[in-house]
Amino acid sequence: MVEVITALCRTLGVETIPAPDGTLAIELLSRHQPDIVIADLKMEPVGGLDVLRAARQQNLNVAVIVITAYGSLSTAVEAMRIGAFDYITKPFKMDELQLAIEKAITFQTAILENIHLKHELRDKYRFENIIGTSAAIEKLFALMRKIVATESTTLIQGESGTGKELVARAIHYNSLRHSKPFVAVNCGALPENLLESELFGHKRGSFTGAVSDKIGLFQEADGGTLFLDEINALPLALQSKLLRALQEREIRPVGDTKNRPVNVRVLAASNESLDLKTRAGHFREDLFYRLNVITLEIPPLRERKDDLPLLIQHFLQKLSKQNRHPLKRLSSAALELLKNYHFPGNVRELENALERGAALCDGAVIQAEDLPPHFTTTPSVPILGSTNDNSGHPVLLSLADFSEKAEKQYVLRVIDLCDGNKLVAAEKLQIGIATLYRKIGEK
Repeated sequence: MVEVITALCRTLGVETIPAPDGTLAIELLSRHQPDIVIADLKMEPVGGLDVLRAARQQNLNVAVIVITAYGSLSTAVEAMRIGAFDYITKPFKMDELQLAIEKAITFQTAILENIHLKHELRDKYRFENIIGTSAAIEKLFALMRKIVATESTTLIQGESGTGKELVARAIHYNSLRHSKPFVAVNCGALPENLLESELFGHKRGSFTGAVSDKIGLFQEADGGTLFLDEINALPLALQSKLLRALQEREIRPVGDTKNRPVNVRVLAASNESLDLKTRAGHFREDLFYRLNVITLEIPPLRERKDDLPLLIQHFLQKLSKQNRHPLKRLSSAALELLKNYHFPGNVRELENALERGAALCDGAVIQAEDLPPHFTTTPSVPILGSTNDNSGHPVLLSLADFSEKAEKQYVLRVIDLCDGNKLVAAEKLQIGIATLYRKIGEK
C-alpha cells in the first residue's frame, strides 16, 4: 500500500518520503518536516493517531490525511477532532485518494500564500516605513516602540492627512496581535443607526432590513485590533455603549438579549482635540479618559518640513513603481513651491500633488505648473501684527499665530473658490466639515 500511494504522489509531482511503520514515520517527521502526511490509522505498535499528534506538534499547518476501515469511523472522527485534514475509508479508489491529496496541496498553497502576505504586511508597516527623521517623528517612533508590547487603549491625534491609520497599522503589525485581524471603521462616515450595527452586529429582525444575523466589527476583530477612526464624530448615544464595551470587554448585538465577550485592542483616532471637545460637552468625559490611556500626537507636515525631501523621494519612487514609468524629479521652481507651501492637507495633500504632477508633466521633470493651481496662489499672510504696543513698534507674530492666520486665510480662499459651498470646500481640503468651521472660527 505504501508503494502504491508513493507512486501516485510522484505522478502528481509531489516529493514523497515512504515509511513502512509509525515509529519510522515519527522519526522522519522531524527530519523532513513535510507539508502533507498520509497515514493508516491501524498500525502496530505506533498507530496513525500517534503519527497525527506528532505531526501537529511539529507543525500546526500540516495537512494529515488518515486512512481507516469502514468499521472504524469513530476513530476517524477522533482524528478529525485532533486536527486531521481529511480521511478516506478502505477500500478506496485511487482517484478518491488523488482528490484528497490535491485538496491538501491547494490547502498548503493557501497557507504559504497567507504566511507570505502576513510577512509582506509586517514589512509594509514597519516603523521605518513611516517616512521621516525629524525630531518630532523620532519622538513619535520612541513612543510607538514602547506601546506595541502593551494592550493599552491608545488615542492617536493629528490633523487630517497626517497618517493616523498608518500609525495604527504599524502598532498592530508590530504587536503580539500581528497574526490576528486589523479592522478599521470610520465613525464619521456612517449614520448613527448603521454605525451601531456595524460595531456590535445585530440579530435577524431587530430592525427593518435586518434579514439575517450579522456579526459586528468588534467580533470580526476578535483577538486582533479594532481601529476607530474619527472617534470625535461618534454620536453621544453610542459613546456610552462603546465605553461599556471597553470596560467590560463584551458587546451586545442590536436586538440581542445576551452579551458576548470580545478580546480586542482598541486604537482610536481623532482629527481634532478630544480634550477640547470633552470640555465643550460634546464628548463623554469618562470615555475620553478610557481612550486617553496613551496618546500619540502626530505632527502636521508644516511642523516637520525637514522631512519634506524624504517624503518627496518616497512618493516619487512609489509612483514610478506603481505606474511603471521612469523615476520623475522636481524642477527647482516646483521644489521651492513645495518648501514654501503650508500643507493644510498634510502628507496626503503632498502625495496627491506629486501624483498630479507626475501624471501631467512632459518628460521626467515635474514643473511648477504641473502642481495643483492653489500651490502657486497661496494667500499672503501679514507677518506683522498690531503696532499698538505703546511703543509704536510693530509686533511680530508668533509662529503659532502666523500658522493659524495662514491656515484660516487659505481655508477661506478655498471656500471662495468653491462658490461658498463649505461641504465641497471641506472635501477639497480633505478635512471634516466640523474641522473646517473650527479653522475659520465659526460654530
